[in-house]
Amino acid sequence: MERETVHRVVEQRQLASFANNTRWNNVFSKLLNHGLRVRLKHVAWAETSDWSAWLVPAKNYLEVVSAGPVHFREIEWVEFDCACGDIRLEECVAAARESKLMVEVVNQYVRVFGYRQLSRSA
Repeated sequence: MERETVHRVVEQRQLASFANNTRWNNVFSKLLNHGLRVRLKHVAWAETSDWSAWLVPAKNYLEVVSAGPVHFREIEWVEFDCACGDIRLEECVAAARESKLMVEVVNQYVRVFGYRQLSRSA
């Protein structure tokens, strides 16, 4: 997806950016070899990908086997299933925080945000 298209979708959906290539590379390098399943929410997709294996096939790209490769700038969020790997939930959270990424635990999964809609004040 072209950079301009991503920016247009982000603007239309009123999303704020919380990541960059350096931060994504950092967290993925910390978690890559732990056997975790992930699922991905792309900024332009209505649905999330299925849970599956993942890899970083090229600089600044994440490939979730169930969804194919996407550039880091296209990632709304990634969830890590720490129960299926050899790393504890707290260690997944710490890896994301050390990478200076916004993270939250959602239904026992670690969700790391590339973009997020800011809550509006009343």
